[in-house]
Amino acid sequence: MLRDARDPLTEAEQVRIDAVLTGAADADARLIGVYGQGSRFTGLATGSDLDLVLVWDATPPARPLLADATRHVVDPEHHLEVRRDGADGIDVDLVHTTLGRLEKTADRVESGEGWNTSEWPDPLYTVAGLAQSTLLHDPSGTVAELRRRVRVPTAGFRGAVDTAFRNAAPAFLAELENADRNGNHWLSHKLQTDLMRLAYVQLFARSGHYAPFPKHLPAWFRRLEIDRDVRDAERAVWDSGERLTAMTRLVELLSTP
Repeated sequence: MLRDARDPLTEAEQVRIDAVLTGAADADARLIGVYGQGSRFTGLATGSDLDLVLVWDATPPARPLLADATRHVVDPEHHLEVRRDGADGIDVDLVHTTLGRLEKTADRVESGEGWNTSEWPDPLYTVAGLAQSTLLHDPSGTVAELRRRVRVPTAGFRGAVDTAFRNAAPAFLAELENADRNGNHWLSHKLQTDLMRLAYVQLFARSGHYAPFPKHLPAWFRRLEIDRDVRDAERAVWDSGERLTAMTRLVELLSTP
């Protein structure tokens, strides 16, 4: 494991990751690199599961690396191993991908596509996770180079998000007002969810970041130094009794040049 990755990890976590790396070295496929993402590796939470992404040269190995995996999914688009309730108390998620697939995902998002879809793995969160990741194994420097590439959103991505937001947000607000007026609460909830996802993607893009997975947002706002007025407007959406008014204010702030 790369030395820098060891500092924030417990000894038991290091042992578990070393076991994964050993298993990967013995697999019938060529490993390019491994990185950790999520709350444990960003330091936003302790006691979280170890979320590891294994990047392979071509096809990932068909057999699980975790002998005690409680779930193993393999199909053309998903290769996932999950370990829960182990004796050491460490939960592990392994996502297997290929370098080609990871590069293709980065290409899509950077070109302004794939960020507003319903897919798993979510392309936007995949790129954001890599951008904020901790490298655990990368002998050729290939994953580090890709991580450097996605650290800052491209102009194509920012432009696509900004255009989508400016075009869609006013219509969302009008539909929300109608839904609330007519007592269509389920519709109102869906509209709010869709609008706020778009708003968060715009919020982070304007601040020079790909939107992270939607957990620990206040901590992300502080770490990434999101504008104070925008942070206050976002909090008001959830704290205010006048949600539509607060959402309108947030949309206005995120629409200014």
